[in-house]
Amino acid sequence: GSFTHYYFGQGPVSDSPGYRSACGYYVTEVGRSASGPNDTVQNIAKMAPANAMYFAALPGPNQFNTRNQCGACAQLTGQNGKVIVATIVDECTYGSDGKNAVGANNPNGHLDLSTAAFDQLGYSVGNPTNTNWKFVPCPVTGNVVLQIKKGNDNEVFIQNSILAIKSVARGAEMAVHQPNYAAWHFGTRLDVGDTLHLTDAADRTLDVQLTSMAMRENQDTGRQFPACL
Repeated sequence: GSFTHYYFGQGPVSDSPGYRSACGYYVTEVGRSASGPNDTVQNIAKMAPANAMYFAALPGPNQFNTRNQCGACAQLTGQNGKVIVATIVDECTYGSDGKNAVGANNPNGHLDLSTAAFDQLGYSVGNPTNTNWKFVPCPVTGNVVLQIKKGNDNEVFIQNSILAIKSVARGAEMAVHQPNYAAWHFGTRLDVGDTLHLTDAADRTLDVQLTSMAMRENQDTGRQFPACL
């Protein structure tokens, strides 16, 4: 594949005092690295070789059709041999670098990396090609986190899971994975006590319960998917 790097101050949506990624993750700027400002992201993999400052964006060629990769993790091997893991939290503009979308199952797919992640990999140019990366289980710590989307009491973000989430249901109702900000959308208001049935990319299931309707609050569900062996 190929890599470029970016930081959130370049234009993604503001959610003062930080930013909100296309996948709905909350981001704050925490200083600078060699490539530019560093950002840190809530509720992503941070156990080595991951880090809360290591994240990536996928190209979305058609109405963010890579949104089902939100929360997945990519293992990257640098030119210097260093291996890191970055969480997919964002969408980058399809074709902006002349590269193809991962969503098309293209093995030469492109990633936009955080400045902190890019700086670990030892590349002397800003847009290296023939790079090496693959999807892996996320080395998360703690439990799955729920977050009600600001201004939408019928939408919820599912974060900090080992694999990307494939579907969400409340009883017989299946949520729709929104093409904007990747929230899981229900037809009616969510409420405290609602049980959400989660299915991950490996078809494993987990039931979690809403404990608050406070917007943007990180709700620790007390539950996590089994580790991938």
